[in-house]
Amino acid sequence: SGGYRNELHFYDRQANQWTEVTPAGTAPAGRMSHAAVWAPGADGFYVFAGRDGRLMEDLHFYNRKANQWSEVTPTGTAPGPREGHTAVWAPEADGFYVFGGQSGGYRNELHFYDRQANQWTEVTPAGTAPAGRMSHAAVWAPGADGFYVFAGRDGRLMEDLHFYNRKANQWSEVTPTGTAPGPREGHTAVWAPEADGFYVFGGQSGGYRNE
Repeated sequence: SGGYRNELHFYDRQANQWTEVTPAGTAPAGRMSHAAVWAPGADGFYVFAGRDGRLMEDLHFYNRKANQWSEVTPTGTAPGPREGHTAVWAPEADGFYVFGGQSGGYRNELHFYDRQANQWTEVTPAGTAPAGRMSHAAVWAPGADGFYVFAGRDGRLMEDLHFYNRKANQWSEVTPTGTAPGPREGHTAVWAPEADGFYVFGGQSGGYRNE
């Protein structure tokens, strides 16, 4: 809306109310097409990379109790600048995975950030990785100790579904029955614990979708 934004807002479910939050510290620069992921053990969330006219590769943390932003400078091999990637939190590993995005091409490597070690690692899974893509959706499946990647764009719209098994460190393509959502990009996916599955909403595919 007239530029890249970096303000922070909070929705209170009980009060059914929006509030603009004014944290201490230095907020991340305004950006779009970044990834953000909640860290339960740290009671806060991370923001990684994105675009503000250029591709970015910085990592920031918002501490809820302290109401404070801080930049994080991990060791290890960082994923590098990108946009349109996804991040998912892995509770058993106390860290998050980053998959995909665009940076001079469509990416399909997998990276892991270890919160305790404050370290990036490039993961080399068995199996066949999803093709490089951006603007896909990814969602963690707690009961399966892994995450799903659905659809996105690699120059064309995609509709494939893949699963990464953390313990086995392995990719596999999933071929469900039923009526699939169809090719799309820019959609979202959220896990429903009580239903042991995930919802997909929206995206773009020859028009803006709302099913």
